[in-house]
Formats: sequence, C-alpha cells, structure tokens
Amino acid sequence: MISVVIPALNAEATIERAIESVLGQTHSDLEVIVVDDGSPDGTTEIAEFWARRDARVRVRTQQHAGPGAARNAGIDVATGEWLAFLDADDEFKPEAFETILHRIERHDSVGLVIFSIDAVRAYIYAWPPKLTRLKDAYFEGEGEGDRATAFMREYLRTQQMLVYSQSNKLYRRSLVEAHGLRFEQLRFGEDRLFNFAYLRHAGGVVTMSERLLSYHHGLPGTLSDVPPAEGIHALRRLSEAKLELFRDYGASEAELEAVRRRDARSMLEQTLADLMRLDRRGGAASVREAVRALLAARLDHSLFPVDALSADAAPSRRARLLQLVLRLRSAGAAAALIRTLRRRDDRTTLARRRAELDRSKAMQRLQLTTASTREQKRYYLLADYEHFLDRINPERFRVIVRDKGVLLRRLASATNRDFLGRQWLDLRRTSVDEFTQFTSTRDRIVVKRFDGASGKGVDVVDTAAPGLDAAELYERLLADKQHVVEELLHQHADLARFYESAVASLRIHTLALGDEVQIVFPTTVSFGSKGGVTSNAWSLQAFFDLETGRVETDGIFQGSVQHGTPDEVFERHPDSNVPFRGAVIPFTREAADLVRDAARFVPELPFIGWDVAITPSGPVIVEGNAAPMIHYSWQIMTRRLLGWHGMRAEFESLLERFERWKRAAQVRGA
Repeated sequence: MISVVIPALNAEATIERAIESVLGQTHSDLEVIVVDDGSPDGTTEIAEFWARRDARVRVRTQQHAGPGAARNAGIDVATGEWLAFLDADDEFKPEAFETILHRIERHDSVGLVIFSIDAVRAYIYAWPPKLTRLKDAYFEGEGEGDRATAFMREYLRTQQMLVYSQSNKLYRRSLVEAHGLRFEQLRFGEDRLFNFAYLRHAGGVVTMSERLLSYHHGLPGTLSDVPPAEGIHALRRLSEAKLELFRDYGASEAELEAVRRRDARSMLEQTLADLMRLDRRGGAASVREAVRALLAARLDHSLFPVDALSADAAPSRRARLLQLVLRLRSAGAAAALIRTLRRRDDRTTLARRRAELDRSKAMQRLQLTTASTREQKRYYLLADYEHFLDRINPERFRVIVRDKGVLLRRLASATNRDFLGRQWLDLRRTSVDEFTQFTSTRDRIVVKRFDGASGKGVDVVDTAAPGLDAAELYERLLADKQHVVEELLHQHADLARFYESAVASLRIHTLALGDEVQIVFPTTVSFGSKGGVTSNAWSLQAFFDLETGRVETDGIFQGSVQHGTPDEVFERHPDSNVPFRGAVIPFTREAADLVRDAARFVPELPFIGWDVAITPSGPVIVEGNAAPMIHYSWQIMTRRLLGWHGMRAEFESLLERFERWKRAAQVRGA
C-alpha cells in the first residue's frame, strides 16, 4: 500500500484537485492523509467531505507549525509500505503509482523512487526541461564506488529533480521509521535536508523519465518569501548537508570542491534574485533593510566562500554583481544598484515575452493587419497586458476570485451589506442531504463550474422535472466540477425586455489604491441572445454611462477569428427588437457603490472586473475576474462603438497611477 501525505495550508482552492488525483489512481491500494496546518479557510471542510465519500481518506488538523511538521504528522499515522508527499496545489497523473510499482518489480533493493514532473507555469518563467526530466536509471549499492560516481554525475546534471523536492519521490516507510527520519522545522529547505538524510540509508535508487506529477511552481511559500539574510544562511546549511552526504558516498576532494563552488555561485545568484523581488514588492526601503542585514553578517567574507569564485570557477555575471553590491558598504547605494538591476531585468523579461508573442495573430485578432505601424503601437497586446496584470494582481492571489466558491464565501462574510442577494451552496462543503433540502424548495437552480469562465460550465437545472433524483444530480455535479449552486436570479424588467432567457450583467472594473477605490475603463452591459442561458453566451455588449445608466452605443457581437465569424453591430437586439441606444439601466449608481465596497473585501487584488446583475430590488455581485481579458475585447469595442484607436495610453496611465500609489505607500510605511 502507498500512503500519500498532503500537508495543506489555506488550500481550499486546490486541495480537492490534489485529493482527486490520488483517489483516481489506476492503482487503488492506497491511503490519503490530509494534514491541515491551521488553515482559517475551508481546507478542512473540503478534506472532510472527501473523507466521508471515500474511506481511504483521513484528515488530521493541527495548529500552524509549517509544512515539515504537517508531513511529520502524516508520517506518524501512515500505514503503507511506501510514503509519498503531495503538495496541496499539485496533482499526480492517474497512472503514476501503477507505473512506478511496475518499474521497481525488476529490482529487489529499491529504497527510493524519483520520477520526472510536468512543471506547470504558475508565474512568468518556465523551468528548462533538464530540470524536470530524468533518465531511466538504477543506482544500486550502499553509497560506494560506481554508484556514488554515477549518482553524483546525475545530480550535477539535474540537481533540483534528484534531491530538492519531496513531491516527486516514493520513500520506503520502514527506512524512514528505522532511522527516525523526520522533517526539520525550517522556513524553507526542510525537504532537501530530509532527502539528504534519507539518501544515506536508501540503498537502491530508481530514476524514471515518465512525467508523473503536475508541479505548480511559483506559488506562495517559496524561497522568495524568506528574508535574504535568513535565506542565505539556510542555503549554506543545505550546502553543508549535501557535502556531508557526498563524503559518505566516497567523493574525492576535487568533486567536493566542484559542488562547493557551484553552491557558492547559487547562493550569490539566489540572494540577488531575492533582493530584486523584494524591490518589486516592497521598494527601496525594504531592500535597504535587507542589505543592512546582509552587511551586518559580513556575508561577503564569512558566509560566501568567495575564494571558490576564482576566475576558473566562471561565476555568472549576476553572482559578480551581488559581490559588488555587498562590497559597496552602503545600504542606500546597494539598494539603488539593486533597483537599476531589477529594472533592467524587467525590461529584458518584457522584451522576451513580447518576442514570444505571435504579433501577426494579435494584429489579426484586433483586425489591424492593414493598419500602419504607428496605429498598431496604440494598442495594448497580450504581452503588455500580462505584464500589467503581473505588476498589479499577483498570480498567487488570483485564485481568490478564480474559484467562485472562495469569492462567494468572502463576500458572504460581510455583516453590514448583502453583496450576493441570493442563497448558494459550494458542494465541496455541502452534504447530499443539504443539497436535497436546497433543491426541494426551488423549481430551478443555476449550477456553475467552480473555475469556469466566459459562461462555460454554467447550466440552469429544472429541479421540479419529473423523476429527477437529487442524490444522482449531486453526484453528477461533483463529477463535472459544477460545485457552485445558486438560486436563480430574477432581473429587472427594464433589462428583461431585451432578452428574458439570461440575466444581463454589467461589467465594472475597479482599481483599489488602499481605501480609495476608483472605477476605471468604460463600463458595459452584456445581454444574452440566440437561446443562451447566460449573458456571456452569444453575448451582445454595449457601453453605458455609469452615472445616468443611459446606454450610449449600439450593441456589438464580437466574432471569432478562429471560427471565421465577423463582428456584428446591431441597433436593436436581434431577438426582441428593443433598441440599445437611449435605454436606461436602473440602479447603476448603486452598482458602482456595490463594487467599490466589494473591492475592499479583496485587498490582495487591486484590479478586478466585476460582473453585476440588476434585480428588481437593486444590484448584486455575480462574480469577479482577477485577470479579465479585456485587452482584445475592450479595444475592439471601443474602436467599433466609440471611435477610439487603441487603449495603450489608458492601460499605461492606470499602471502608472498604481505604481505611484505603491511608492507613496512604501514611503509612508518606512
């Protein structure tokens, strides 16, 4: 049997996916142990829901003590022959365990299995393939002779895959218990120390080229969350543990020196990267404080083995730059240099991403293939918009609105305002009996995929239909990941006259600068058409004045270059023949106030596109969008309906406004 330990902290948006990836294995002899490390969100409730559904799932809770302590708690209660550790935001491929067990049948003394991964790009950089894929190999013996040489050569080729993570490994539990191995309580690197210790007792090691894990890197809890001075000390400790392991493997002094030099360069490069990230997040004041801590520790002399970075060691340019920073002996001058380096890095990154963009496709999508270069430059392209979002809305926080259940729970927590105007359920936290009770009092409900976008995964279910079995519906919705179940909203008659089958929605974008929340970009109203049940399906959009509610343009149906359908502009709704221009949308001022208040409940994401419905009694929030893909649609609509020529100036002005506010906030904080 395989015991899979999943440490989890604030993982309500991803824990279900992780659990399902284990329960869906083609090898079924396993157990799942979820250890909630003191999450204040719904992580425990979701895990316990799965424990009720499948006896192989067990849930443990503890006060927050870190991922190492959570993994240790799982080890303590595990019963399987093999141990696996899965982070709450990762997933195993369905055939992972069957593939592994089939491979190791041919070897008698395997104590450790290491397999390749798919690195899912959670931020803006992709890992090179050599760091994610291993060769098929078997290292036998007890850490001597040929095995040591072969293993070290493979380590030097793909060091992160072989030793760093615990997620792409299977450990023999009897060896863990026999040698009393547990994870240490560190801010980071506890997995590497565990692996260094385990390798000394592992016996045979199998490496596999199959990619059996989807690994989401670049999310919270990474090395960049640790202060640089603390991080560099931890890196030094890890380097020493690694050298001790290689000495046990019989490495020569020359081989140990090669590892020492490599680690010295890595320490310098990592510290410079951390300082540059700190400058992005916290500004010059944060960098000055970090540099002072580094200088106080005299890291350029006592911690970094600078003598190892001689000319023949070929240190990278970044490593040499950090040595220069640390020898400036002035925190202010060092911070200024860090900012210069960071800005140069940002420009290089943006240029690289722009180069990756297929410009001809972008121009085709924007219908600008025959436009002059000067006109094309007025438009904001995908690479520009991705940079815009990266600067304003950190990727690690976007899940707050990407997962509809998470946002609904946050808005529902308001005690002085009803943002939602309807009853709703998240099936990940709802029993079949509760669902049955909910449906028994309603003739129709709306069901949505928890991560759906653009109207996909949204259905209206007739719960009063003869023969409908609520329990069967509950299981089907879970299988289809339509976890969000809501009462059917009734829209205001002034909007229903355009199209009754779908609730019209207003799109209002907010920019939160601390307590001040501004409405940015033109506002639109979306109507359904052609039998669609949502306003995003066959959507017709028009611009309206938020102050008066007056619709100021015709309606536009945006076509698809991919499907060869053109844009169409309508003076009247094609289904109802109601004219767009001059129509008045009720409660628009109240809608503006509503989204301003809602934005304050999601301070982690300054820029949000809100979808708002207008009911007979006023506006309600339908959902939010942390990465609203408006760089194409808004630029097409503003050109066709308002006569604009690109929105680059508007996007850049908004970003400058945000950066100016951020700098002022940093100064106040300093």
